[in-house]
Amino acid sequence: MAGDVFVMLHNSKLNLTGFTLIEILMVVLLVGILTGIVISIVSPTKTQSIARDGIRKANLAKLASAVESYKQAEGKYPTDAESSDTVSVFRTVYVKNWPDGVDDKGVFDPAWNYFYYYIASTDKFAINVQNSGKTGWCFKYHPSWGVVKECKDSGAGGCGLLGANDTCN
Repeated sequence: MAGDVFVMLHNSKLNLTGFTLIEILMVVLLVGILTGIVISIVSPTKTQSIARDGIRKANLAKLASAVESYKQAEGKYPTDAESSDTVSVFRTVYVKNWPDGVDDKGVFDPAWNYFYYYIASTDKFAINVQNSGKTGWCFKYHPSWGVVKECKDSGAGGCGLLGANDTCN
């Protein structure tokens, strides 16, 4: 009888079901790897940077449209001084609110890195703003292109010049 109780207790332990420590560690490791992959794919910083660049590009296209409208109505492009003078015809009629420079964190940029720059002469102009997605690149509009392009700021012929022969995509 005592031997039967021992055999019964011994057999009941063998019939227990559950996960082994190795199985649990493998699942935890797999969940950790998948979490790392998802976080690297859905990077909030990169997504926000792409969204801000879209806004910058849209603002640039609107500014270029306003400058082209001014040229059609007034017969000339606005001067650099008119673009910054808030009481000029260009700023009161065509561009009432010049877009603020906003950095990659979404706040007003005190370092002037993301401001919209207007450069003009009597027969041509260019507007540019820095691109946050790629270091050393900007978005630029030139009237001979008719569209906003992404340009590499190489220093000579880069974002801040009036030439239409920039290295742009």
